[in-house]
Amino acid sequence: MISRFLLLMVAGLFLFTHVSEGQKILQVERSGRKKVQKYYIGDILNFKLKGEKTDYSLPIRDMDDRTGLLTFDNGIFHISEIGEIIVTKNQRAARAWNITFVNFGLSWALFTAIDVAVGGTFHWGAVVVVGSAILVGYLIKWLFSKRKLKLGKKRRLRILNLNISPSDFLNPVGGV
Repeated sequence: MISRFLLLMVAGLFLFTHVSEGQKILQVERSGRKKVQKYYIGDILNFKLKGEKTDYSLPIRDMDDRTGLLTFDNGIFHISEIGEIIVTKNQRAARAWNITFVNFGLSWALFTAIDVAVGGTFHWGAVVVVGSAILVGYLIKWLFSKRKLKLGKKRRLRILNLNISPSDFLNPVGGV
């Protein structure tokens, strides 16, 4: 009795609902790799168009998997128009390490100046420590804050639509 009721509930769920909202995903794939980068509706996408030098940083409003169109606040772009994706995933960590090394270098310079003012001797090694600490801080920020993923033979963009509609169950792909 309970199994019939459960079966009727599941059948009613699939037959009498219009659309079950899923997700739409913009996916950056690299050939031969399982790991992908995913962007959802509402995420900010940093990208450059093919043949342009300006960076766009726009929130994704909608995606259409059939036509390959991405809708942003300022317009609509096809995924084939996008030349590279700019990933700023490590920006927070790179900035934190930059601040840490620069503060260390400036603190070393301050303590060296206080030591010399009190009567200590000046050593050029202090200048090397200060300069190298500040240089390493800015190098970390420059190297690790942004990654540019160029799209082409190795990488591609793909839109996935995970919405489920009753027609998907009534007319499955490959069926009659």
